[in-house]
Amino acid sequence: MGKNFWRAGAWAFLLLASAAACSGSSSKKDGPNESSDSTCTAGAARCDGLNVKVCNEDGTAEAIQATCLPSQACSDGACRETACVANTRFCKDGSVWKCDSTGGGSLLAQSCNGGDFCRESEGEATCSDQACSAGEPLCEGNVATTCQANGSGPRPGGTDCAETGQACYLGQCRDVSCKAGMKVCQHDDVYLCAQNGTDVSLLADCREDEVCDGVMGACRAKVCEPGKPSCDGSRVTNCNEYGSAWSTTGTDCSATSSVCVDGTCKKQICTPGRSFCQDGAVYACDSTGAVSTLSESCNPQWYHCLEYSFYAYCATNQCVAGDVVCDGNVVKTCTADGALPANGTVCKSDEYCEAATCKPRGCTVGQSFC
Repeated sequence: MGKNFWRAGAWAFLLLASAAACSGSSSKKDGPNESSDSTCTAGAARCDGLNVKVCNEDGTAEAIQATCLPSQACSDGACRETACVANTRFCKDGSVWKCDSTGGGSLLAQSCNGGDFCRESEGEATCSDQACSAGEPLCEGNVATTCQANGSGPRPGGTDCAETGQACYLGQCRDVSCKAGMKVCQHDDVYLCAQNGTDVSLLADCREDEVCDGVMGACRAKVCEPGKPSCDGSRVTNCNEYGSAWSTTGTDCSATSSVCVDGTCKKQICTPGRSFCQDGAVYACDSTGAVSTLSESCNPQWYHCLEYSFYAYCATNQCVAGDVVCDGNVVKTCTADGALPANGTVCKSDEYCEAATCKPRGCTVGQSFC
């Protein structure tokens, strides 16, 4: 039975838990498989939350090679089964051991001499001349019992919590609420399923600009509003349920000759970035070509909309709409937009245009006669 008499069952589960993300800091990238802007050592692997990132052959970028399970820890560039709760002390083989910062390993911190026992309490372990305090509730495996009067260990017998589908923690049978060692999101923070699967404890307090990513089991940079649609070029994309990344799959609007606008496929109605005439007014086309807005209204009494090259503007009218006028030796009718048409009635060689009428010439211009 050894010297670690109490809480054995509870810590057996708890040792499967990890307390924090690995040596890498929270990623600020939008989605999985995005490369880092910084240079790296070719072939080197490191941890970024639960992601294992490996540097490419030319040392210019990193790519995600694997993602550890929420019940695992990423340590030294590899996924490892968690061995203990990070930065805590615990009893093992009658001695005090200290868990490292990743939960992936531990080192002997103190050997308990002679008849001393290793005792645990709230993440700390010490050597003591008693295995437990008299009458103290404790667990012997998954059996709830109490400490003997002389403090030498658990009383024989007790209640087997497994018979009711429960787990023993601190000498009591409790309902199992989660899988021990798993990381879950609650209140926008990361929690660890501990206490032999009977409760959760705060693992990481996410910052204001972070969210808890339930898939990664870690705090990640908040990059979008959960469920919000957006565009990745011509492709429709959506923010994931945590707000930590954009989805990598979605409808490609270009397949239907459309463009993506605010997460929706829309048909183009104008040339992106240009202005044009519509209903006698100047309209501006946005950068997508799917939306146009009124830019300027042209007063038809004085102006008309005119398109020139890549833009449109309100040009001054040449005439009053409907009026018949002379344009040189050509009779023309002013168009509805106040402009002179290209064509009209050309007066004959022996005629001239006056008051919008072709009139016969009484003489030849420049000719002298009696």
